[in-house]
This record gives sequence, C-alpha cells and structure tokens, in this order.
Amino acid sequence: MEGNFYVSDVVIDRELKSKYGMAYRKCPNESKRYGQCVEAGQINRSLQRDSCAEERHALRACVATHLRNIAIGSRASCAASSGTQSQ
Repeated sequence: MEGNFYVSDVVIDRELKSKYGMAYRKCPNESKRYGQCVEAGQINRSLQRDSCAEERHALRACVATHLRNIAIGSRASCAASSGTQSQ
C-alpha cells in the first residue's frame, strides 16, 4: 500500500515507489481539485455518480501523460544501456 492514509488522526506516510505513484505525484493541482470536489460532496451529502467527472478526467489525463513519459524514459535508458554494452 502506498501514499498517505489516516488511522485515527495519525498520518502514515509511505514513499510512492510505483510508476503510478511517481506519475500521481506530478499532478498535485489536479489531485487537489478532485479531492476537494469529493470532500465537498461528502460533507454536503450531495456526492452523486459523475458529480466530479470533470476533475477526475483531468486527474486521469495528467497521470496518463506522466505514465507515458516514465515509460518512454525507461525505454530510452534501457536502449542506451544496451547500446553501451554491445560496444
């Protein structure tokens, strides 16, 4: 399990080591907006299906973009390391 979660007012902070965690960390504004939307809906008891769809879509798009960048970066580093080994 990754990320921050609460257990009776105690924050347990874990390092985000997965590729998804690294990509998610690069989208603080989108995740904040989505979290605020969900929290507001829960507080007002007005959270309905797709009530935060716009914010969720923006967060998913941001994470997907960063996941692609991470994948491209890892492929480039693998190609560079295999190129130096074959010489």
